[in-house]
Amino acid sequence: MLTAPASRRRQHHPGFTARDLETSHLNGHLHKRGLIRNPADKRGLSEWAQTVGASKRTLNRRFQDETNMSFQDWRQQCRLLRGLEMLVAGDSVTRVALELGYEHSSAFIVMFKRCLGSTPRRYLQLKN
Repeated sequence: MLTAPASRRRQHHPGFTARDLETSHLNGHLHKRGLIRNPADKRGLSEWAQTVGASKRTLNRRFQDETNMSFQDWRQQCRLLRGLEMLVAGDSVTRVALELGYEHSSAFIVMFKRCLGSTPRRYLQLKN
């Protein structure tokens, strides 16, 4: 069960990395219940709060405290990191998009470009 942190003091988090995703206290709760393993899971904050035994408000605060981002932003970051892993492993953009819960590959491409500044194909070309 998640409980509200003793201190409401905000801590500055300069950015959210794959390591943060792995070490976050929330990770333990959400990984065991499938969100990190299955980024296509469409359950919202209310459903996840119920799943981990916390109020929606507490879970929302925990996301802000531990990641300095909202649940929605965190989920998008989780999907983006998983998508990058899959693309680097050679999966097609369409397969990645569908695996991550996007209805169409174009929606994944738009999100990818908004977050990283280029399309998945172009991003991979620039990195190689």
